[in-house]
Amino acid sequence: MSWAFEMETLILGWYVMVQTARSCCSPRSLIAAARHARGAMFGVLGDRLGGRTLLCVMRAICAALAAVLMVLG
Repeated sequence: MSWAFEMETLILGWYVMVQTARSCCSPRSLIAAARHARGAMFGVLGDRLGGRTLLCVMRAICAALAAVLMVLG
């Protein structure tokens, strides 16, 4: 993924803040902030647990969610 999406979100938020004199809490900016926070959290967990362990845990969670969706669907 390139930096284009992050730059677009930053510039759009800055433009709206300047034009309206208030901060922008659009869903797009909230999703971008959550993505950055999630990335930092996974980085810390990767350092603490190790990359292989974290990958196995993430795959197990995805498999469990897929199983739940299969049972409910």
